[in-house]
Amino acid sequence: MKKILVVGAGTMGSGISMWFAQQNISVQLFDIDQDFLQSSINRCHQLWEKLLAKGKFSSDDLEMFKCNLQPLNDLKSADSETDLVIEAIVEKLKPKVEVFNTLHEILKGHCIFATNTSGLSVQEIKKSLPLNRQKNFIGLHFFNPATIMKLVEIVTTVDQKEIASNLKTFFDKSGKVPVRCQDRPGFICNRIARNFYGEAFRYAETFNKEIFLSIDHIMREVGGFRMGPFELMDLIGIDINLAATTNVWEGFECDPRFAPHVIQQEMVKSGKLGNKNGEGFLNKEKLEVSPFTDMAYRTQVITCLSEKINDSTELVIELSTSSIEKKVNFYKVLQSKKVKVISDLSTYSKESFELLLKHLDGSIAYKFQNNNKVEVLLKKDDEKILSAIHQSLDITPVAHIHPHGHIFPRIISMIFNEAKIAEDEKLASSDDLDLAMRFGLNYPQGPLAWLKSFELNDLKKVLRNLPSYNKLESASRYCLAEVFNEGK
Repeated sequence: MKKILVVGAGTMGSGISMWFAQQNISVQLFDIDQDFLQSSINRCHQLWEKLLAKGKFSSDDLEMFKCNLQPLNDLKSADSETDLVIEAIVEKLKPKVEVFNTLHEILKGHCIFATNTSGLSVQEIKKSLPLNRQKNFIGLHFFNPATIMKLVEIVTTVDQKEIASNLKTFFDKSGKVPVRCQDRPGFICNRIARNFYGEAFRYAETFNKEIFLSIDHIMREVGGFRMGPFELMDLIGIDINLAATTNVWEGFECDPRFAPHVIQQEMVKSGKLGNKNGEGFLNKEKLEVSPFTDMAYRTQVITCLSEKINDSTELVIELSTSSIEKKVNFYKVLQSKKVKVISDLSTYSKESFELLLKHLDGSIAYKFQNNNKVEVLLKKDDEKILSAIHQSLDITPVAHIHPHGHIFPRIISMIFNEAKIAEDEKLASSDDLDLAMRFGLNYPQGPLAWLKSFELNDLKKVLRNLPSYNKLESASRYCLAEVFNEGK
């Protein structure tokens, strides 16, 4: 590949142009607004100069990059020998089709046409082109900033194995992480990530900043995510996130599991878009957490209700598999002795959770411990309980006091579920699904590899017991049993 053309000099187009120029490839960058085009070229030069000052490049590199990136003021003057065109303009079908049909008359038949769309159907754009051009049309979805983010989703339709394979080889050699996927709504990342946000909204139910902060804190500390869903939406733009959600939802024929939530819809309607205008879910605030106290209750961990409770025990961490009735009776006896009790209610239904929690001081999601940390739901602040959990189980508790149940099991199970549905539908290989989520969205692990750390039956219980499960027409799609191979 020697020559490429990028159409659209916005954030994505200029970033893609910079990356290709850095690969010593001749790049023409076009935008219909010539003043904007020149300012974009200038910004690219300024970014390179900053990197030069930091020692990232040599002065010879800088000159080469600048020579490789040239503005194109008239699309009809594009180099006819161009090997690859990447369109990165507005996310609307008609202007994209018009650009490609114009270029069809200018560029030779060997040129690959690619769209950087993140939400539109690649097939819908492709079928609007002349038949002899369709065979060389593909989706190339880069991630912002394109010079830093390694992932490229290579989105294929029928009969494009050779082009996809050649592009994958090129990106592999150039330091990117290319993944191949079918042309489905949201591709890989935007589809699987919907539940990171969607289930967080369903947990919160209404606008509640304290709950938003707790959700983000749990997903960072227990989940290992770099950012929680609400601070991430504030960063990228609540309107942008809503648009991505709406595109995927509509692409899946308004399947309820992708439905936009009224909270984010109302935020956008009221003009509260996140950090870019200073009004969002959190406005960059994070939860302040106190260190553990040195004091802890005298604690006993039991896995069977028949175990004898020591007279000196002040806190029991109960992890048995006994029936609800037996648990309630056991808790009542301990309450009468003024012994505090923590149990694992992370897989119980809402009704059972509420019943059991009446007799408990809190719940620990012990079955969903991750990253040497575990989510703990308390009825009220009690640092001595947290210290006791840390000392007795050798794991760091991360606490909140919101009575809606556990956060991490709900959100992570929904992510796992969608990843398995995508794998079952052959959206992409399991390896590529995991690579996409790691390198496109910085997930701590690929979801298909990650779910092996948990028990399948626990994941199924969490999904079946979601408050929304029985209300959804597509309830079966919330059941991992449909997607996982039984007995696996």
